[in-house]
Amino acid sequence: MKSFAGELQIEFKIELENSHVIKPEQVCLAAMPRGIMNTEFVFNFSNKGNTKMQEDLGRSILSIVEKAPDGMLIFFASYQMMDKMYELWEDHGIIDQMERIKSVYKEPKQSSRFKAIRSNFENDVNKGRGAILMGVCRGKISEGLDFSDRAARSVIVVGMPFAQWKDPKVQ
Repeated sequence: MKSFAGELQIEFKIELENSHVIKPEQVCLAAMPRGIMNTEFVFNFSNKGNTKMQEDLGRSILSIVEKAPDGMLIFFASYQMMDKMYELWEDHGIIDQMERIKSVYKEPKQSSRFKAIRSNFENDVNKGRGAILMGVCRGKISEGLDFSDRAARSVIVVGMPFAQWKDPKVQ
């Protein structure tokens, strides 16, 4: 809370900070610097066309999908990145392999379609099929929604969602 207040340059008169409901021994946090094909993962602008790295990411995530139960959330730095990865994974048969294990959904750009996709995702998780929901950092599924219990047994974040340096607000 102190760093958050510092970033906002606001003093909070009342603070309430609760301990987390998940015990530390129930959590596994890992950085994956390389994929199962031994490609180094560097998700920057100069690597955006590196299809070998993108395929390795898809195959590495597939190996996690094979072992992780229930719901999985995968966050990308942008819609462009998510769409590009999805398309490449489709072309290489990775999406088909994922769908043999769990249903695969993508966060839609149109808000009107989001409710149905989230409902389908949750239904598949609750029925025991399992599901993957791909979304965008700072997008619809990453902000203010509760994916509790079986809905988010694993969360993968691909790349860092830095602000667009050409955005007038950033400048």
